[in-house]
Amino acid sequence: MRMVRVGFGVALLAITVLSLLPIEQPAVSPNDKVNHLLGWGLIGLLGGLSWPRRWRVWPLLWGYSWLIEVAQGLTGYRLFSIADGFANLAGLALAVVLLSLWYKMRALPRTGARRPE
Repeated sequence: MRMVRVGFGVALLAITVLSLLPIEQPAVSPNDKVNHLLGWGLIGLLGGLSWPRRWRVWPLLWGYSWLIEVAQGLTGYRLFSIADGFANLAGLALAVVLLSLWYKMRALPRTGARRPE
């Protein structure tokens, strides 16, 4: 559990730093929304694994993603984007779905198990 939380912290720090660094590519890239979905999906997975009984982790992360968007709008070199905020939400929602499926699959009895003789 500790390593997952460390990974969560590292991923959140990386997303924050990368989101606020100046970029030299065009403001709109074809992979931009996919990058948001995957990045926040990873953070959502790690957050959900770090605090499995704390459903509040995902709304807090989405709020944090909006703070980053606002901070980008305050820089002179990045843009605030509503679409990015909703791409972040899509990534977090994907994490919720994947974790829900993971926990349901873990709770199912295993089929094909041998009976003790």
